[in-house]
Amino acid sequence: MTLTEFTIQGDKYRINNLLLNFYFLTNAKNKFTDENVKNLHIKNITTVQALDTFSKTNICIADFFVALINDQAKIKKGQKGEEKKFYDILIRFKSITLLDEMLDSNLSLTTLGDIDPKIGIVNVKNIFLTAMEKEKQEFETLATGVVLEISDNFRIEEAKVRTIFDSNAIANMKFLTSFFVDEKEQWLQYLQFQAQNLEYKRNNSCLYLKRKLTEYIKITKTVAMEKKFNDARFLAHNFWYVYKKHFIKKINN
Repeated sequence: MTLTEFTIQGDKYRINNLLLNFYFLTNAKNKFTDENVKNLHIKNITTVQALDTFSKTNICIADFFVALINDQAKIKKGQKGEEKKFYDILIRFKSITLLDEMLDSNLSLTTLGDIDPKIGIVNVKNIFLTAMEKEKQEFETLATGVVLEISDNFRIEEAKVRTIFDSNAIANMKFLTSFFVDEKEQWLQYLQFQAQNLEYKRNNSCLYLKRKLTEYIKITKTVAMEKKFNDARFLAHNFWYVYKKHFIKKINN
């Protein structure tokens, strides 16, 4: 008898959603910049403000792979001094409605954050791209048909009821197990390397993307009248380099 592997199923009534806290985008101490957004290569979204607005004004449904990083919880102090347990959580999106047509199909939008298992809100700390195959890894749990709900300020008691990461999901979710912090850091560095390596390859394979061809006419410097039209970026001693359109204008006139 084959056991069915645990999968997190989306709620067709949109009651239980993936609750993503995007406060890191609007936080005054935010280190996620417009440059970071541009590195996501989302069509027509190039600023933090644009990403924040799109995320909060569109309802998207996603399939994704999720893993808790490290089976040892982090302990944080609450506002009242109480101790709270958090797990680092990695969500790698397989598909997202609306966004799929705005992203390279070979890339996975990925979020890194932490989660209090008693509440179920993912506090996103970073968003980046990975070039891993869109197949579930050994340490990941698959989630399908889940509505994304993004906000800066969820109501805690309501979130406990509405999160897709309820006690059953948390109990069955897989861990990227690590007993040493440096092992976790090596994995995160690997993901960062994937993103940087992908960016390097894109830049080198698309050297002339969005570039414009400019044609010049090479004229001997004995023709002094063309000096005023010379492009100063050319340092040749014996020739002027004149923008071709200059001559086209002369002919047309």
